Amino acid sequence: MESRALPVLQRSRTLGELDALIHREGLFPRDARRRFVALIIARLAGNPDFEALAQQMQHSYEKGDKETTDKLQRLIDHLRDKAAPAV
Repeated sequence: MESRALPVLQRSRTLGELDALIHREGLFPRDARRRFVALIIARLAGNPDFEALAQQMQHSYEKGDKETTDKLQRLIDHLRDKAAPAV
């Protein structure tokens, strides 16, 4: 893990840099938990594509299990209502 994570961490010293790595340079995670974290980073970094990213995630989970779909919706609602960008 260290050999893969360290270069990423060295290239991303701010939320904006981390967001760019995840959403613009193709490091978007595949598993649900990490994708949720990626969406949180997008919101906190003030990514102007946050709404589009949220919609893409909702669409990709439409046919998934109800528990995960509900968690995703609660997360998106919370990020929209309570989480202001940190930058």
